[in-house]
Formats: sequence, C-alpha cells, structure tokens
Amino acid sequence: MRLLLDTVLSSEFVVYRQIFVDKRQIQTIIERPQSIYANCKAILCGRRPMCGHNEKGWVLCAPIGAVWSRRRVMRELGLKDARGGCMQFHDGVIRATFAGVPLVGNLENGHVIGLDPEGDRLCGELLAGEVSRDEACARNAVLVEHLEQRGFFEHRQPLGITHAYVHVTQRCNLRCKGCYSLDAARNAVDDPLLCDVKRVLSKLASAGVSRVVISGGEPFMRADLPEILAHAKRECGVERIEVLTNGTCISDDCIARIAGCVDHISISLDVPSADQASCVRGYDRLPVLLDAVKRAQKAGISVSIKATMHRKNAGDLDAYAALANELGCGVDYSLLTCPPGGCDADLLPDDEALRRLAQSLVALNRNDMLDELRRGSIGVRAKGSCKAAVNLVSVAYDGEVYPCHMLHREGLSMGNLFRDEVKTIEKSPVRRAFLKFTADDVGECQGCSYKWFCGGGCQARTFDGADVRARRRDDYCVLMKEYFGLYESMLEEVLAR
Repeated sequence: MRLLLDTVLSSEFVVYRQIFVDKRQIQTIIERPQSIYANCKAILCGRRPMCGHNEKGWVLCAPIGAVWSRRRVMRELGLKDARGGCMQFHDGVIRATFAGVPLVGNLENGHVIGLDPEGDRLCGELLAGEVSRDEACARNAVLVEHLEQRGFFEHRQPLGITHAYVHVTQRCNLRCKGCYSLDAARNAVDDPLLCDVKRVLSKLASAGVSRVVISGGEPFMRADLPEILAHAKRECGVERIEVLTNGTCISDDCIARIAGCVDHISISLDVPSADQASCVRGYDRLPVLLDAVKRAQKAGISVSIKATMHRKNAGDLDAYAALANELGCGVDYSLLTCPPGGCDADLLPDDEALRRLAQSLVALNRNDMLDELRRGSIGVRAKGSCKAAVNLVSVAYDGEVYPCHMLHREGLSMGNLFRDEVKTIEKSPVRRAFLKFTADDVGECQGCSYKWFCGGGCQARTFDGADVRARRRDDYCVLMKEYFGLYESMLEEVLAR
C-alpha cells in the first residue's frame, strides 16, 4: 500500500510524503521532522490513526476507524514512554455530552460520570495520557478516585459468556407473527435428547454462565421440562433461570414440579384487554394467559407479562402497565422485529408509531426518571454495542451457538455445544468479529450524539447480509432518538432549577 500525504496538518506534526507498508513498521521519507512526546506523535490521515517516529523513521498505521491511545501507539512501536508515570484511560473510554453536560463513559462496564469544565479538561488529558497521577490528584482527587474505582484506567479481564438462551424444542402449538425462532424446522424435527440438553447446561454453568433463559418453540410442550430445570438449578447451580412461554401449555402438575427450580417465567401477551383484536397470535387467549400468571404466582414463582409492541398497539403501553399492576406482576416490552417478508407490513412500527412508543415509555417512567436525576444520577449508561456474542449467546435446538436469540442465521454459528466446549465458542471468528463491533462501525451512527448510549441499536436489525462486519442503521433508530431526546430535555429542566 502506498499513501501520499501532501498537506501540512499542523506545525507540530510530522509531514509524510511517501509511506510504504512493511508489516507493522512502515518506512517513510520524512520531509519535515517535527514532533513532540519523545519523538513520537499520533496524527490522523483521513480516518486512519497514524504515528511517526522521526529518529527511527517509522510510521504506524492503525486499522481504519480505530482510535488508538498514545500508550497503545508506544507499545505497538516498541518504544519506551519517556513520559513514564502518566495516567491514561484504556481504549474503551469515551467522551460525550448529554444535555450540555460533559461526560466520560466506560464502554466495558457502562459507568458514566458527569463532569464540570475543569473535570472535562482533566479527562481530555487523561484520555491522551498527558498528565501524571500526582498532578491529576492535585487537580481533582475525588474525580480520580471515582475513575479508578469504576475501572477507567485498567482493562478488565476479557469478558466471558455469562448469559445464554437455550432452546429445548422447535415444536410450538402457535404460529405467532414475528416469532424469532420460526423456521422450516418448526414442528418438523424431534426435540433434542435430554442428555444433550443437560450436557449443554453443564458446559455453560462450568464456563461461568450465571443466567439461562429456556426457550423454544414452546418449552412447556416438553414433558421433561421440570427435569431440565432441576438439572440447571440443582446440579449445575445456575444462579438465575428464566422460561419464555406463550402461556397456553402450563399445567398445574408442571408448575408444582418446577417451583424452586425456576426463578422467573415470562408469558407473552398479545392484547391488554379482551375487547381488543389479537394481531400477533391470531385469536384471543387472554383468559388462559391471565390464569397461567395467577397459577404461577400461587406456586411462588415470579412472573411477568411480555407485550410485543407493533404499529397497531403503539398507544397501549399504559394499558399493559395497568394490567401488570392489577395482576401484581412485572411487564416487559419487545418490539416486533421481522425479516423481510416475515410478517404483515402494516404491523411493523412506522416512524410515527416509534415516536409514540418512546413518548409513552418516558411518560410511564417520568416520576422515577426525575427522582433519579434529582439524586444526582445522569441516568444513562455508556454502551458500545448491544452485547450480542460479548457476554450473551444463544443455543439452538440442534446445539448450534449464535450471537443472540435474534441472530440464528446462516454464517453466524460460533460452534455447536453438543460437541464443542464453551472456550471454543468464545474463540470463534464470529465472536471475535462481534467483540470488535461498536456503534462507530455503523456509518449513519458516527455523527450521532446518542450513539454511546444506545450502542448502535439491536444488531439483529443492523446486521446486513452474510458479512459479520457489515452493519446498517437500526430500523427503529427513531424510537431511540426520541427517547434520549425526551430524557435529555428532562435533565435540562432539572439542571435549570
């Protein structure tokens, strides 16, 4: 590769005329050798970070779109940092602004800290590695302590898989529109053997998975579901076990047998009242579902209803919340997400419906959100991605492992837990590609002020084709922009008082 750079970027930067790539080190003819930081200075050519050393004649190119810290550049060049003792944030730290408040965020753990102007300046220097710990503490010891406690300076150990969906059947008695697990194998293949399911659960637990979601198909169609749950809880010691169900196959006998082995049951609900038409499941089953909620509660099992939101019920969030309050259970919402041609076009939320959903979410939670803001919390978390394949995986009925339950797609398998170990899954090329993904990899997201809070949206909706690196804007981006915009306005109101 040959790169010609004819413009002078700054009097402080080395100007490179001809650059020839030779592995990591790139020999160069340096026209104007001027640099700082112990003869080493990072520059930016287009979107490619580069670093030159004017004595050794080296130039280092980072991957296009990467953001390399000075410490990383020095390490890659094999040079000793002449400014030893300087503090520097790790590569997963970002700076942003929300409601006019400067922020620094840690994409590895989600922590966000709001800053005053001096704190913002200090964090800028910490990001560049331009200030010693003694100087930083002298300027703002409290901020430095918070940053250290929240892991802004040291990378945590490589994150392993902690959450997993396990699909125990591909049989189901319903055919819901937008069902994420619906494919040609629905009701056409045998259930996986009990021994195989148990082996999968044992492998996951041994690898440190603390949360397992049992799904299908309809998991309650398996007569041995209680045995599966008992193995996961009592023999494997999984901390939290949840079951996703359509709620139509839960017998009293099964409830009695699983009590104590399951921490939570989530029952899908189509409509919040009997006088509304069912759009997703075909016909009304509300009485059956409400009865299932009450019977599970009676057995001492935590329950929530899960509403699938679409264009026709976008104004019903408060009705679902009221129903959950009446039942004394929780409520979760999911957005109808379909592959092209996978469900009726008139059900998919348009921009107006998405804005309405965001407005309803904020209205429902306004008092809690205001209380949080008044307590001094910024109320947002730093998010580089949706965490698919990072700490979450999904095991299909045939043992194949995918980045998440919404991404059971050709070319995205990371291995098969019927035969492979979890460590093989964690080292797979697909997972490595997902680990590298951030919201900045979506072209349309790069200029968005909310990208580090939404993480680029749902990767099942941004994934574009067979290339694991290809991403496009989330089709439901409008909802996230509306939500964060409304929340930002709330924070501005609180700060103005």
